[in-house]
Amino acid sequence: MIQETQWDYRFHTKHLKLSKSLINPPGDEVPLDVEAIKKCLLEMKSGGLGWDSSKPITSLTAVTWGEPPYYQRFINKIKEIPPVYECRNFDSWVILYGGMAKRFGAWNGEYKISPIEAEYRLDSALINAYK
Repeated sequence: MIQETQWDYRFHTKHLKLSKSLINPPGDEVPLDVEAIKKCLLEMKSGGLGWDSSKPITSLTAVTWGEPPYYQRFINKIKEIPPVYECRNFDSWVILYGGMAKRFGAWNGEYKISPIEAEYRLDSALINAYK
């Protein structure tokens, strides 16, 4: 997905070990959310979060690099909920990050549409599928 290479067990065992260390860290470290890791890597690959998109991502642990770590930057971005009156931005945010934000306690999952706004909103069935 991130490296755009065919699956090769010999090569990818390193990545399996790295992913295990991120999800089930030893000791008192906090485990990272799998879905957040994937979306963070995709965001980094597209040049977001301060990552230089000309550099390839060669390790899953890239999410833990930087100060603050890229993973934390991504979590902070998720927690920046657009104002509800910005209909399209808010709806897009719900689709992209709503489920994760709800798991992290940044959003209560409440989504109400007034009849006046209905024509400006995205399809409510689509929104509810991602909540």
